[in-house]
Formats: sequence, structure tokens, C-alpha cells
Amino acid sequence: MAIPQTMADLSAVAENNSPAGSDPVGNTLDDFLRAHAAIIRSTNALAASSIGSAPTTNIGAASAESVQITGTTTITSFGTAPAGIRRECRFSDSLTITHSSNIQLPNAEDITTQAGDVITFRSLGSGQWIMTGISRANATLTNVALLDSANTFTGQPQRVSADVPELQMERTSGGSNEKITSWVSDGNGLFRIISRLDDGTGGSVLINAKRSGINWSEFEVTATNILLNGVNTTDYARKTQENIFTGAQQSIQHATAPRLRFNRSGASTNEKRWLFGPAAAGGSSFGGWLENDNEDTFTQWLQVTRNGMTATSITLTASAIDLAVPGFDITHNGQDIYALAGRVTSGGFQIGRVLSTSSNVTLNTGINAGRIGCIYNNSASSITIVQGSGLTLRLAGSTSTGNRTLAPRGFATVWTNSESEYIISGAGLS
Repeated sequence: MAIPQTMADLSAVAENNSPAGSDPVGNTLDDFLRAHAAIIRSTNALAASSIGSAPTTNIGAASAESVQITGTTTITSFGTAPAGIRRECRFSDSLTITHSSNIQLPNAEDITTQAGDVITFRSLGSGQWIMTGISRANATLTNVALLDSANTFTGQPQRVSADVPELQMERTSGGSNEKITSWVSDGNGLFRIISRLDDGTGGSVLINAKRSGINWSEFEVTATNILLNGVNTTDYARKTQENIFTGAQQSIQHATAPRLRFNRSGASTNEKRWLFGPAAAGGSSFGGWLENDNEDTFTQWLQVTRNGMTATSITLTASAIDLAVPGFDITHNGQDIYALAGRVTSGGFQIGRVLSTSSNVTLNTGINAGRIGCIYNNSASSITIVQGSGLTLRLAGSTSTGNRTLAPRGFATVWTNSESEYIISGAGLS
């Protein structure tokens, strides 16, 4: 019948402790009473026990509830102790406590201690312990979130740390079908605001924001209506259900080269996009491009160059450029664009216009099919409309071909059936 010396000598089952009713205690009863008093007192002593860290650090066998743990060895077990035993562990060094069924840690994640950390564990019995509290040595009121009576977190800053941190917000009284708004970062420069299902799965992306270093490089908003300034005013752009931006003036700003892209929201993977913007940051040229669906290949078809406030040149790059638009005058520095584009034949005949003349007119090959031009004899004498080399000039409504005579004040219309066959008709034409 040994007199107990530490808490480990006592049993959580009363009948297993000494002295039993049949034990002769003699003059040792006072020793048992003093031993129990010492054990009770020692369990509340500050750092009454010190243990070196080991894979199995037997804090249950410590002689006090407050235990100082020294060393840097990783801990995977706290040993076996009766259920309900509590230990306040003070760490002198940095070490790792490994999560398992033996040591159950928050979020099933390992903990790395710092010198001065205090962590509390309670025994579940059978060698299992659960963490019940932690006090970090480097924690201050400026980097710890405090929840006040209005459920408001205070303290600067607040941080959610994980490989893919996500902050979910939902009402405590929300129904089973109420959606959750999540703020998510993937750690690689992408930030998102997502509307999730009530179980936290799925989701519809509202905002995709990308950063390069500390600067935001791309911002994408997906919504039916976007009011950029929060009120209905013509001073700001407003996106409506018809995807039309309204407002007095829209501006696209970018640090290098602002671009405006046009593409269908339901475009296929091979559908190309139109792109407009400056050719370079702060440059003197503006361009138009075709862009592939991967956004990595561009074909320029338009370049406009300026000098101050004056556009000095326009370059169009295309396999075919049709400038012959009936009813339009297109000139450059006083010269007719049709002439520059080779749309004029001998005698001044022009597609899309009426040639008023008192002289003979020669029609030559080379004008695209489907074009129309007119000739007016502005004189008191007949003129000849000459069939040029290689051309078939056919009189409408007949099989006759060749030169035609246009009477004084006569009016003739020429339609190109092909580049080598023109059809002519009119008043005073023979």
C-alpha cells in the first residue's frame, strides 16, 4: 500500500485508490492525506512540470496540470491518460505537433509552435487528446480579429489563410435554398466573387480579377445589369439587359495600350474577334485587328496615323477593298478616291456617279460585276460611247454590241455584267 506521489499514481476509479477500507493505516493516514493535498496543489502550480519533446511526449504522466515542453522534436502522441485530464502546455521552442486520431487538431492540420505559445489539450482516454485552446506568443490586438456584440469583427487586418482561401457570407436565418456569396483567391493572381449554392458547392462567377505583381491587370464582370457609379446618370457607362452601354462619354483606360474587343458571348472556339485601339502606348497610330480565340494571334487590317490633331494616313490591308459605293464622295487632298483606286475609265466614266460630258467616252474592261454608272450628253451634238479593247458593250434588249451613239441631252446607264461585258440602255441611245 504505497503512498501516492504524483497524479499519475492516482486512479480515476475511486475503489482503485489507497487505502482501501480493509487496509490497516496505523500512523500512515496523515501521510496519505498530505500526499493527496500535495497532488491537488501541484496540479494548479505554474509550470510545475517540465518535459523534453519526443515523438511520444507523455503529458498525462506529468506531475502538474501546467507542463513546460522543451526541445524541437516533432510530437505525434501525448501518451495515455484518463479521460477528462487537462494539460496546459507551454512551449519553449518551435516544433511540430502532428494531427492524427491521437492528437486531434483544428481543421485536421498540423501546428507549428513558437517559443512562448500556450496550447491546452484534454484527454479523451485510450491515448487520444483534443486541442481545446491556443494562445500565440506573437499575437497582438492589432492582428487578431475580435467579434463584438453586434457580430462585427474588429482589428486590423483580418486574414483568411489557406492554399485557396475563401470567405463565405450567408445569413444565419437564411433558408435552405438561400445562396452564399464567396470571395475566393487562388494564390496565383486570380481573385473571384462567386455566388454558391447553400451547401457551399457549385457557383456562378460574378467577378474575375487578375493581377500582375501588386497591380490589377484584368477585370471581368459577368452580370445582366452593371451600373458603374450606383445612380442613373448620363455621366457614367451603364450596361443594360440588351448589353448596351449608355452615358454621355465612355472611356477605356489602360497603362499601356487600351483596347476595345467585340465578340459574341456565345461564340464558338474558332470564332474570331474584332479589336480596336492604339498600336502602342502613347503612340501616334490607331489600329484595327482580327484576333483569334486564344487571344495570342492578331492580323492588322487598319492603321490610322496622326500628327498632332490631324490624321496623316490611313492604311487598309485586305485582299479586296471596295470603295465604289453609289451616292458617296470619297476624296483625299482634293483627289477622288475612285480615281486613285482605278475606278475611272477613259473619258472620266465613274461607277456610282453620273458623268456629264460633251465629249466621247471610252469604256474599258476591269470594273467588277454588278456596278452601275451613268453618262449624260451635256451638249447639242451627239457623242460616241466607245467599246474599249477586249470589252463587249451590249445594247439592252437586243443582241447588238459595239459602239453606241448618245443623242444631244441623251442619258445612258451602264451596268457591268462582268469585267469584260457591260450592258447599256437609256434615252437618246442608239
